[in-house]
Amino acid sequence: MATIPEDLQKDYENYQRMQQQLQMVMMQRQQTELTSAEIERGQDALAKADKSGKIYRLAGSIMVPRTKDELQKELAEEMDTLKMRKDILAKQEEKLKASLTEVVKKLEAATKQTGAV
Repeated sequence: MATIPEDLQKDYENYQRMQQQLQMVMMQRQQTELTSAEIERGQDALAKADKSGKIYRLAGSIMVPRTKDELQKELAEEMDTLKMRKDILAKQEEKLKASLTEVVKKLEAATKQTGAV
């Protein structure tokens, strides 16, 4: 049985590591999408709320009173933060996919040369 060259083995380990990183980034991105949708629903509900009515925001296990303007500002800031986070994650995902493509090409070329499977 032929042994796998050390550099090819390292490339394969690097490939596996990058694949795991990509999965983590994709999961984080999906989570930010869900949080963003939740905030949008909150913003929609807040837009329909009476300005003089009581509005509460969950803070841990208690509900804290807020004015409509305060809450609109808080939700807008959270959306801005999430948008930045989504953009960063999208760039990371793009870079990881490009790196993975390069490693796959390298592994394919190396396995053809060495005859390893």
